[in-house]
Amino acid sequence: MSEKTSLLVPGALDLTEQAVHLLRRKGISALADYYIGTLPFILGLLYFWSDMSRNADAHWYCAPAAAAMALLFIWMKLWHVRYCRRLWCILNDAPWEDRPLTRYTAAAARQSALQATGMVILPVAAIIVLPMGWVYAFYQNLSVMDAPRTFSAKQLYKDAVRQATLWPGQNHLLLGILSVFGIFVLVNVAVGLIMLPYLLKWILGIETAFTLSGIFALANTTFLMIVCALTYLCIDPLIKAVYTLRCFLGSSRQTGDDLRAALKPFLKTAAAVFLVAGYFLLPAAPAHGAASNAAVPEAGAEAENYARRLDES
Repeated sequence: MSEKTSLLVPGALDLTEQAVHLLRRKGISALADYYIGTLPFILGLLYFWSDMSRNADAHWYCAPAAAAMALLFIWMKLWHVRYCRRLWCILNDAPWEDRPLTRYTAAAARQSALQATGMVILPVAAIIVLPMGWVYAFYQNLSVMDAPRTFSAKQLYKDAVRQATLWPGQNHLLLGILSVFGIFVLVNVAVGLIMLPYLLKWILGIETAFTLSGIFALANTTFLMIVCALTYLCIDPLIKAVYTLRCFLGSSRQTGDDLRAALKPFLKTAAAVFLVAGYFLLPAAPAHGAASNAAVPEAGAEAENYARRLDES
């Protein structure tokens, strides 16, 4: 039985479509959390990249700037945790559960300790190719599985590993689908950024550095970094939504949260039907009870008359 037709393993394409619909219908507040955390890091990274590659005095403040980028990275990962948790609450049909400040600091410590290793391990796994699927899923799961009741980095590590090893065929097919989608987004972003200066020149007659340098502008590392950053902002929310949905379905094999969330609308409808029925049926109950109580003395009087007639006879 293939993955698409299996009742136990959701299909990769179906999972991607469900993630898209999840973001379109109920993901506005979650996307706000995502971009609050990600935009400062992306803007800081672009400035850091441009300044370090062009400024002759950049070596004087390279270390403080790198430390600032590390803080922005931790800030981004903390908001990624919040983004994935909002999507989890939507899937579970549960209210948003905010955590106290001490839990946020603990989550920041866990994310900084585990996510920082990805800058070394992910490129190595990509070169080796074979473990890339499991390693990539593991680092995505670190943002998903950091729940309010996660108390240690060891617990988070075990939860992320367990979900990363689940359904490997589906995971690798997901990576293929998302990679092709990412390439299309990258090409569209690059073409749009290339065409925009020429549109300004043709329509408004404005000359820019891109129109003056021509094709050599494509070799500018800052331009390539902007293209990659915009592509990341476009596809990463979808990637995290897919892995949130994947982890939710995987953990539901033990908790049954997916069935509970699916039954909640029917339970609410049944409760509403019972309330309406009770509203119309309960007023009739006292009248029936009063009629029964009135019939009791009449039956008693008839019994006494019958006993009197027997005595007389």
